[in-house]
Amino acid sequence: MEMNQFLYYFMISAAKGIDEGASGTTFKEVSGAIVKQIISPLPPLEEQKEIVRIVDQLKEEVDTLNRLSKERQEKKHQFVSSALHHLTDSGDVQHWNLLHNHFTDTLDELENVKKLRETILQLAVQGKLTSKWRASHPELVSGSNSAAALLEQIKAEKEKLIAEKKIKKEKPLPEITEEEKPYELPEGWEWVRMGHLAQYQKGYAFKSANYRDEGLMITKIKNLTDNNTNNSVYIDPNRFDDFEQYLLLENDIVMTTVGSWFSAPVSAVGRSFIISETFHNSLLNQNAVRIRFWTDIDPMFLHSCINSKTYKDYLVGEAQGTANQASITQQSIKSFPICLPNVIISSKFFAL
Repeated sequence: MEMNQFLYYFMISAAKGIDEGASGTTFKEVSGAIVKQIISPLPPLEEQKEIVRIVDQLKEEVDTLNRLSKERQEKKHQFVSSALHHLTDSGDVQHWNLLHNHFTDTLDELENVKKLRETILQLAVQGKLTSKWRASHPELVSGSNSAAALLEQIKAEKEKLIAEKKIKKEKPLPEITEEEKPYELPEGWEWVRMGHLAQYQKGYAFKSANYRDEGLMITKIKNLTDNNTNNSVYIDPNRFDDFEQYLLLENDIVMTTVGSWFSAPVSAVGRSFIISETFHNSLLNQNAVRIRFWTDIDPMFLHSCINSKTYKDYLVGEAQGTANQASITQQSIKSFPICLPNVIISSKFFAL
């Protein structure tokens, strides 16, 4: 028995050499002739027994270490998930301190770091990161600085542009129901559908036959993902009617409307980007929508909102198609209930 076990362990260690002599493409096979030519060491029988005993013992120890490692990893994930859940629900500094004291032990994996980032964004859009700031600036969170006042200002701005025929009057969005509000807001904040806060424009399906070596650059999602203009294409604006409506300006937000849930970072549906100076005055390509916010709406704050877990969960419910090829509509984006702070939010609170 020990002889068979010894040879078994030897064949495992010799498997690499055997594989090099295998033939075939889809399925490889090894001929009996090759196996017969394998040179094997042959210790005395008693030493074979000792080798098998030591290997079995070490295998058992390795299996135990592997099991303990998995258990420790699972406990870390459970601890982080629990701490972040309580932190999101309460915003209590006690839960933050508990997590902070175990940063080195628990946040050494990308998955847990990602969860922490999502939680910080969620706390930001719920107003829990700025509670002390609001308490120390009462003059900035009421009256003309309230969210309600800001919404009235936006409404007046839109009505003026409609009267001047610079924009079209849109179908009113429905009122937000209590069931749609996922959490309580700080005093002075308002729930509002995102369609009230911005203008929207879908991208254009530019034809490759019209590409030129110079002119206006067409910005593709790949360019935004890589944050560079490598392999960019251009069109001649003089040969393209109404190109102005597809222009991207610095601080616009672009969101992908077609893609999958699993093909990040390039084509995942619902990804969003703030347009930097690099892509200023370029043209938006298809399968994306441009979101341009009205006066006094900080793009960084709204970008945080649409990267929060609340919005991601909303997208899953709104997406059409399958997990491999999903899409979202402009109407779905506009209908998202968003929390609007009672002051013009500084991007320093949300540059996460």
